[in-house]
Amino acid sequence: MDDTRTTTMLIWSVIALAGVLLAGAALAIERRAYARRGLGGAWLWLRLWTLPILGLSALSVYVPATQTRGPEALAVMYLLLFTLAPGLYFALHLGVGRLAKPPLARRDSAGIALSGLSLIIVPAVFVQLAQGPVHALARFIQQARLDGLPATPLPHSIVQQRRFDLPAGLMWSERWQAPAGVVTERVEQRIDGVFVRADGGGASTLCRLGEDVYVFWPLDRPLPNLRVIWRDAQGRQHRSDVATGPPQTPTAPFTVTWTQSGLQLAAPVPTSIALIDRRPEGSAENFESPLPAPIGSDAEACLPADYQLMPMSTGDSVRTFALRFWNRTTQAPLFVRWQRAVTASESTLR
Repeated sequence: MDDTRTTTMLIWSVIALAGVLLAGAALAIERRAYARRGLGGAWLWLRLWTLPILGLSALSVYVPATQTRGPEALAVMYLLLFTLAPGLYFALHLGVGRLAKPPLARRDSAGIALSGLSLIIVPAVFVQLAQGPVHALARFIQQARLDGLPATPLPHSIVQQRRFDLPAGLMWSERWQAPAGVVTERVEQRIDGVFVRADGGGASTLCRLGEDVYVFWPLDRPLPNLRVIWRDAQGRQHRSDVATGPPQTPTAPFTVTWTQSGLQLAAPVPTSIALIDRRPEGSAENFESPLPAPIGSDAEACLPADYQLMPMSTGDSVRTFALRFWNRTTQAPLFVRWQRAVTASESTLR
């Protein structure tokens, strides 16, 4: 799990605890104010009725809305939410307040109803407004913690460096092989002075197979400033800066070979940029995302070089394989495709 999420949950837990304490203090102050007037018991009577009254008011909206079909259900819900529900809520408070001993005046009953409603509305509005600041604070705390880790040499071995020539441009590919016992938690890239997650779900240039990291970087983009957060066999967390760049190896074409049960790629690629079409020959083209290899984390999974197809009824092989890139010049996606050649025997069978 991303540690930022854990930090966010801790912040919200603190906020929730503070909210409960503030609500308790507000109720205690309100009770003392009524007790000084000899209405402490009446206040408690009506306050205990607030939750059942709130439930009945909610049902007055929920039941008619669920019984309405089609798009009108939303209109009915909003209409009742701002008319019937508040009217019923305050009317029931006034009625129950008259049954208290001693009876509460209409003004007192309305005040108790309003304060009870504020204990729901104010936290709900606060949660909506605080989403962004809480997330930003969690990221700041998490990054400050990671920045404070002592720099450690990268334990991974950088192997299998290659350069590929594709219609989308030159690509640089390499593997960071983790030794036994090392757990790769995340890879971050420095952007505008801040490190952000670079191997998260949907990443198009970095992906993971197990604890190994694979780079698939366009050479027309600036070289990344990367760091790896990892744990050793004893569970201690470390931070390693990665000094790497395009290999000085001959450029080769990126090849795709069709096998009996899948594909053989020149190198693993991020699953988020890979597409396959496994419809029978002669049918309309229909691309889908291949199933990623399980990696046990929220990082982007690689499509392995030896990709094995999962059987399904619509076909038993990949007809077309494609990689999807973002063309920064045209600001549009660019697809690079490889088509499986149909043999004479396949043509006869079809």
